[in-house]
Amino acid sequence: RLDPDNQYALLYLEKLHEEQHQWNEAYRIRRQLMELSGPDTQPRNQAILGFLENALGVDAMKEGKREEAARHFESAIEMDGSTTPAYVNLGDVRLADNDAAAAVAAWNQLIEVSPERAHLALERLERLYERQGSAHAFEDRCRAFLATRPQDWRARLALGSHLSKRGQ
Repeated sequence: RLDPDNQYALLYLEKLHEEQHQWNEAYRIRRQLMELSGPDTQPRNQAILGFLENALGVDAMKEGKREEAARHFESAIEMDGSTTPAYVNLGDVRLADNDAAAAVAAWNQLIEVSPERAHLALERLERLYERQGSAHAFEDRCRAFLATRPQDWRARLALGSHLSKRGQ
């Protein structure tokens, strides 16, 4: 029988559940670990819980449960604002729900929170803006981003590729 206060055993059990994609069980165990650990480990625990919430959202999305998926992605962001995939996935869910404005908001939030991962949002924004017939909005977003991060080669590549497609 597992000692419920044995942090090492719980940690390995959590990893086992993660490897098996049993996200609910891994989440439950991480909560247990949070209660047992000190305040110095809380940021790491929050980051792991954010990852697990995102994984739960991905599973819900695969099952066609977009509202549930969105709740998981929002919870992941709330737990740890640096859970980059949650912003991407939340935007994808919002777009699937035909809420382009909310999708753009999620992706723009990703760019603000995690500028080193902006390329994940920029490729989605480009597709959306092209579909909407407002390619200039993508150019403006890229230029605004590059004004603050002129060395970001991925953003430069995205803008250059976009302009090239448009013959500019």
